[in-house]
Amino acid sequence: MCPSSICSLCGNSLESVQHLFFQCTRVRDLWDTVIGGVVGPQDVIESSSSSVADFLHNWLPFYRNPLGRKLGKTLPFVLLWTTCKFRNDYIFRGIEIDRWKFQLEVKAISWYWLGGGTQNKNHRFEELVFDWQRLLTS
Repeated sequence: MCPSSICSLCGNSLESVQHLFFQCTRVRDLWDTVIGGVVGPQDVIESSSSSVADFLHNWLPFYRNPLGRKLGKTLPFVLLWTTCKFRNDYIFRGIEIDRWKFQLEVKAISWYWLGGGTQNKNHRFEELVFDWQRLLTS
């Protein structure tokens, strides 16, 4: 039996790398919970819709404060990683995708990849959870 090639998240199109990251409405909704209000997922996607390489190349870390700049450089990789993780958990383990869990996972992975409290002594993880938008825009 051959597995379906229809996107298991939205059911609207053939699944491909380009569809998953740049066209899937369910993924756009997930990304909006993380970067909405800072930069629209549509803006990111439209400037990068041809490939993951273009997405990474065109991503602009536009944040002014030091932690925001670090987050901005890491965030596109974390979005891609977390999207794959949640997609695979949904397909292979039957775990429903929750947008708020997705958002928290992106923040937790970002904090971990940035070295947590060891490398960011003036900040706490709680800031990412409760003050995300300010960290990314001020």
